[in-house]
Amino acid sequence: MSSTMITITMFNGTMYTQWAAEISLNLQLKQVYPITQGYDNKVPKSVAQVTTTEMAAFKDWVNCHGVACSTIQLGLELRIQAEYMVVENVKIL
Repeated sequence: MSSTMITITMFNGTMYTQWAAEISLNLQLKQVYPITQGYDNKVPKSVAQVTTTEMAAFKDWVNCHGVACSTIQLGLELRIQAEYMVVENVKIL
C-alpha cells in the first residue's frame, strides 16, 4: 500500500492562500474535506432511539471531524495553534 505525503507550510499569519490550498489538498486526501464545508451539529437521538446504522454513521462523522480539526491545527504555527485549540467546530476553524 503506497501513501502520498504532503508537505504543508506552517501557517504563520501570512501566505494564507498557499497554506489554505495545501491544507485543502491534505483534507481531500484524507477524505474529510467535505466536513469542513458544512457543520450540521450531528447529535444522535436518545440512545434508545438510535439504530446501529445511525450510531455507526455518527461515529464515522465524529472521526472525520476530529481528523479534519487535527489536520488544520497541526498546520498552524504553535502561537496560532494555541489560540485556536479551543475551537471545536471545524468549519469555524
